[in-house]
Amino acid sequence: MTTFDTAEGVLMNVAYEWALIKPFRRVFYNIMITALSVGGAFLIGTVQLASLLA
Repeated sequence: MTTFDTAEGVLMNVAYEWALIKPFRRVFYNIMITALSVGGAFLIGTVQLASLLA
């Protein structure tokens, strides 16, 4: 778990630096992070709903 957290920290640091270079990248980064969060929430919700129906 420590290795995964370290790798995630490194990747997020690279992503933040990439997003801050140009203003358009920052908007794209924010939209993509929001879309991934919404997609994950729908996936988890679907799994939970399916388990309730089963």
